[in-house]
Amino acid sequence: MPLPKKGQEELVGFVLVVVIVAIAGLILMGLFLRIEDGRKETKSADIAQFLDSAFLVTTKCHLSSPLFPSNIGELALACSSDKNELCLEGTNVCSVLNISLQDIIKSSWMVSENSVIKGYDFQIVMTMNRTTSSINTPVILIQEGVCANDYRVGEHLQPGTRRGTSLVTALKLCSDT
Repeated sequence: MPLPKKGQEELVGFVLVVVIVAIAGLILMGLFLRIEDGRKETKSADIAQFLDSAFLVTTKCHLSSPLFPSNIGELALACSSDKNELCLEGTNVCSVLNISLQDIIKSSWMVSENSVIKGYDFQIVMTMNRTTSSINTPVILIQEGVCANDYRVGEHLQPGTRRGTSLVTALKLCSDT
């Protein structure tokens, strides 16, 4: 009389259940990994070109000569190296930089609740590149309006005053609905 194979049948059934659960788990994990976090960032050449141009705009601050007003790029370098530096006129370089940047952004981009652009984040960060890591030090941060999910961003890179440093400027224009 043949021996019952009930144990083998149960083992095959168990392995089959484990395989089906594993495949279903892989499918679910693949679906969850594809879901975005809701943020939509778009790189913008227009914003990058705007920043390139903005760094060439002259200001009311004179750093070295009363005959030649300094531009935004020069003020950014001066502010990144010494937050207490003064213009020849006696005003703080970082304050002039902050006010000038706000004026440039407001005159170029219409930011309001009723506009396509609901807000913006503007920042200048000094990056010190080391062999093992980099150190980021905020220089200027200007924010206005609402910035949450949908935005366009542009960047401007400028060599810093010291070896291994650079200024990274980013403007994020938000069009959340």
